[in-house]
Amino acid sequence: MFAYSERPGTLAARKMADDVAEAVKARRLQEVIALQGAASRRAHAAWVGRAAEVLIEGDSKRSAAHFAGRADDNKMVVFPKENVAHLGPGAYVRVRIEGATSATLLGTALPLATPTLATPTLATPTLAPGAPAQPASQIVAPLPA
Repeated sequence: MFAYSERPGTLAARKMADDVAEAVKARRLQEVIALQGAASRRAHAAWVGRAAEVLIEGDSKRSAAHFAGRADDNKMVVFPKENVAHLGPGAYVRVRIEGATSATLLGTALPLATPTLATPTLATPTLAPGAPAQPASQIVAPLPA
């Protein structure tokens, strides 16, 4: 977010005076940032206790002992490499969300025995003689909650 600044070449720049004091612009910006931060913290706090499927992007910016990745809805998730150190960028891992900031979800990778998008569990269909085959969407086991 940024404080208001006149955009050269616009109709407003030609026809209207920028009569708002810099101090007022700075105060308004801080109010907007505080409101957005509170809204983001509330939204991310709703994820605590849930599991998310995360695509690993690489090491966390703050610690090489942590991975950073994106959940399905593009939220940033940071978690220790403890259970999944052998994985890397491009791998999917299921993460239990245990905390949140206004910009990031924090969690712990679940054991790899948990099915992920990268390793779907296929059920073995039992077909009666002459029965039509099931579509693949019916034989892929859903992810546990």
